[in-house]
Amino acid sequence: MTDEIMNSFGRVFARLVELAIRDDVLRGEVRALAGTLLKATEHGPGLAEQNGVAGPGSILGVEEASAVEPADAVEVAPEPDLPVQVPATVAPAPKPIPRAPLPPLTLGAPPPPKPISIPDDYRRLLHDDDEDLAALEARCRLKAEGVRWSAERRRLIDEDADFQLQVAPKDREILDRARALPNCMLWMNSPSYKVALPAAMEEAALCFEVVADGVELARRLMKDAKGNRGLLERVVNLLAAAQSALRTAVDNINGYNDSDQFKTYDWLRTITKTEEIYIPRHMRLDDPAPPSDGPKLKKGFAELAEQFDKSKNRVKIRESRFKKLRYHANLIREGNGSQHDWDRVAQTIDELAEDGTPPSDVGFRETLLPIIDSMPELEPVPRGLALVLGQIDRYLASREPEAEKPREEAPNPEIARVAELLEGRSIVLIGGERRRDAEDHLKQAFALKDLIWVESRGHESISLFEPYVARPDVELVLLAIRWASHSFGDVKHFCKHYGKPLVRLPGGYSPNQVAVQILNQCSDQLGRE
Repeated sequence: MTDEIMNSFGRVFARLVELAIRDDVLRGEVRALAGTLLKATEHGPGLAEQNGVAGPGSILGVEEASAVEPADAVEVAPEPDLPVQVPATVAPAPKPIPRAPLPPLTLGAPPPPKPISIPDDYRRLLHDDDEDLAALEARCRLKAEGVRWSAERRRLIDEDADFQLQVAPKDREILDRARALPNCMLWMNSPSYKVALPAAMEEAALCFEVVADGVELARRLMKDAKGNRGLLERVVNLLAAAQSALRTAVDNINGYNDSDQFKTYDWLRTITKTEEIYIPRHMRLDDPAPPSDGPKLKKGFAELAEQFDKSKNRVKIRESRFKKLRYHANLIREGNGSQHDWDRVAQTIDELAEDGTPPSDVGFRETLLPIIDSMPELEPVPRGLALVLGQIDRYLASREPEAEKPREEAPNPEIARVAELLEGRSIVLIGGERRRDAEDHLKQAFALKDLIWVESRGHESISLFEPYVARPDVELVLLAIRWASHSFGDVKHFCKHYGKPLVRLPGGYSPNQVAVQILNQCSDQLGRE
């Protein structure tokens, strides 16, 4: 059989396989044909070899490789599912197999909707098992090497290089490596393949490399339980362009329709359906990616891999910092903490926030809430900690009062003393989000006429607070420094101007804590006129 006929048969068969994957009826006919061929070979092992016919697994061995003519190339075994020609004289005619009934004629009728059918071979390529993807990546890398070796082999032979020393050893090596991989068809190293121009060969080799890079990165992303979906979408879209460029590059070097390019394409179709990822380009024959994009695609995969490595490293650093944060917070909660532990808490929260952890992260809230009422006054307050405290304040203000379990806290003597000084008077509280339950508790504990809670926002002008401080019925101003912007401390100038005591509250709104701070900071300034 001539080389031209063999090449034509290979292209027809590859096209038939491609169509059969997508057409249930055609796939059934192909399977029936395969069954017939298998039936014809069930007449004892070794029969084909006895009659001088190559068996289904025969390939050029090590012994034959050393004696091959210079014009020959390494012939790698066909894929296992390829039928083997057996002469009609070798085996008796098989029993006729009943043909499947032909589908009904539908000329003129609208085609029924075709159900989405995902072959089992590709379903296994998803989340549970990446063995097929690993084999796909390895085959693409070996094929890249095979294309380059085919071009180099042709050059060596044209230059009358020593075949036994410079050509045959590489032939044997690449053959052994192909044997170790499942379904590896190195068509570019077969005797019938005619080498193309060196530039086109290198372009095709690079495209095989790029597809391998994309498959490798997709495997890593899918194996990572905390993988970045946005990154996966970018990898999938880049891989679509890579496999399209590979298809064109293979065609440019007179190659076969490559099975691994088909597998990459079908894997992309599967992952887009299961993960609901949209690929806008390069998934149709009329929208090819140019092989010249190989260097750009390779660089793109390298950049995405670097981003993935950095994200994994950030995850490790984040987990380590949260572990340190919880350690110092537990010491404080158990009563064994010191100012050093509070400094470590503030520093770690600031580092986490600056590195991208959102201030609303539940990890911050769960760690700080048990100890927040005992937080000392920190000077200065790190920016990250201030943002986290603001989020916690908003969370506490948004909760329904009954959702909080009130702590049984007996009134201390300081509450009665403050109630004597403030009974029937009004006070202003500046900072944070208004909490009605805390407001009611303070009014009742101190027998206040009113508690004017002025909510604060970052970078607000302090002039907004002056009208509240100037009110004649206001006896006292409380500044919740934990929730307020640092610049709000300048409100003390208004208090001094209008003769109103200013009390800084480093802790929470518990009447016991507030009473202690009032007496410690301004008991000598309070009194009735």
